[in-house]
Amino acid sequence: MANRQGSTSFGPNADVQFTIDLFGSHRDENFRNLYRETTKSFQKVFQLEEFDILFMPGGGTLGVEATIASSLSPVEVVGCEGVFKDRWTEMSALHNRTKTGLPTTLSCHLETSVSKFQELGTPMLDVVSSFPYFSIPNSCDVFVLAANKQLKALSGLAIVGVRKGKFTRYFQKSELSYLSLARYFESASHHEMPSTVGTYLFEVMNESLMSFDLVSHRQQIDEVCEQFVSLFGESMIIGDLKGPVLTIRREAIPENLAKTWSLYEKFSPVPSYQIFTYSTNLQTYRIFINAIESERNK
Repeated sequence: MANRQGSTSFGPNADVQFTIDLFGSHRDENFRNLYRETTKSFQKVFQLEEFDILFMPGGGTLGVEATIASSLSPVEVVGCEGVFKDRWTEMSALHNRTKTGLPTTLSCHLETSVSKFQELGTPMLDVVSSFPYFSIPNSCDVFVLAANKQLKALSGLAIVGVRKGKFTRYFQKSELSYLSLARYFESASHHEMPSTVGTYLFEVMNESLMSFDLVSHRQQIDEVCEQFVSLFGESMIIGDLKGPVLTIRREAIPENLAKTWSLYEKFSPVPSYQIFTYSTNLQTYRIFINAIESERNK
């Protein structure tokens, strides 16, 4: 494993320690059993039994693009302005060219770039940064997320949930494209995927799900947010004061500490740093807060 310099905490990926086991194949019965178990664990832990769960080898962005590309009707992206709304709007413009009829709306449950949670009642929902701190609303029929964020698994798996019985209402028939959700829907019925996937991605995710405590997960996020808001003051927070990501004005954090901790820096719309409040343990957040307090007392 490569050596890491300094602290790289508080990013969008959760800290995960694992040992890779490359034994077996994504086409053998062991993997099919693992696929089935992971699906059931996901549905049970988050009480989403009313959704069909599809896995795709890639990140959340791939899952959203596949959802847009596979949609029967044009996709209209709504909600507050932000990086991800702009990204999905650009993708929609590309994939909507050959589609007609009334549009299906999609929104970001949490527009990460401006730390803004929004409940807009759209049937399609990007929950990549919001779930499971925020639950899937009843108005949602299709959601997309990624395993590497709050689920505390590895990068490389996108997850698409489609309310049972509604797949053909929203999506095209299967075609020879790895953006075709119908291919993943068909493969899921056999507990497989249409393309090669690292079986270890499912092993790590299933292990994470088996020990996942939603109540304590939400409590940690709330506690971390309360400590940071108390430390910096509400005026230094951009967007929501509580949630999976806090956006903090750049002047609130000493530059030397920001560099030491490799904080994620944004330059627009306001120079700021983003801290993801689920990515590591409470003790590490407290160490960072103590470092800021020490710097202030110099």
